[in-house]
Amino acid sequence: MAIVENATDRKRVEDALQLLHEVTAAASGAPTAEDAAAACLERICALRHWEFGQVWFPDERGEVLRCSRVAVVGPKVPGTFEP
Repeated sequence: MAIVENATDRKRVEDALQLLHEVTAAASGAPTAEDAAAACLERICALRHWEFGQVWFPDERGEVLRCSRVAVVGPKVPGTFEP
């Protein structure tokens, strides 16, 4: 049982590192924060098999969150929904 748990933990760590690497690479060349958010969101949704992703930014005064133009809608992948 410990071997299975270790393999599962290792896979989670590998997935997290891959996600971190790809998000960092996607954001590094973006000219604006919104472009960086879009690039990161696309990678996150693809790697996590998310059907939908959206970015919200605080307004100028930092009091209200506003939905940005950034949204990703991908194909439904059965059995892969992650909250």
